[in-house]
Amino acid sequence: MYLYNGDKCIVGQHIIARHHHHPEEIHPSPTFIARVVEIIQQVGSPAYVQSQPDGILLQTVNSSAPNVKYQMPQLLLKDEWSFVRPQVGFCSFESTYNVNLAWA
Repeated sequence: MYLYNGDKCIVGQHIIARHHHHPEEIHPSPTFIARVVEIIQQVGSPAYVQSQPDGILLQTVNSSAPNVKYQMPQLLLKDEWSFVRPQVGFCSFESTYNVNLAWA
């Protein structure tokens, strides 16, 4: 699966996303950091015929105080889940250090 900016997206990757913007809403929803838990494809769906996913299961990630060892934001997995359309992902990012992932 590919994100809005063309990045390839795989399970376990962290992305910057936004919930689907309803046309009647004046302001779009805020962006958030999430971990891709599952990429869903329903057999026989229009998306399936085009080799595209039907949705993505995301787990929200909270960026907290800096990790003392690396002096970089610590990423904490939250018990918050979203099932979203594939088009909500803007871009991926990689943690170039040993990210301390824990449950918030």
